[in-house]
Amino acid sequence: MFSNKELRSMIVTLFFEQLLVMLVGIVDTFVVSSCGEAAVSGVSLVNQFNTIFIYLFTALASGGGNRC
Repeated sequence: MFSNKELRSMIVTLFFEQLLVMLVGIVDTFVVSSCGEAAVSGVSLVNQFNTIFIYLFTALASGGGNRC
């Protein structure tokens, strides 16, 4: 269905997308770290939910784009 070159480019793109998602979460935590423990906890919790939804939508998009 996909050639090795197309799969490699898609995998590299998804890898960098997930890396950027994680970096945004880390930066959010660092920015809020001066506000206190409760703020860091809240940002970390929201970051986990955001990451789960991004993984879910990435899986749905990958599966939906792979029709036979």
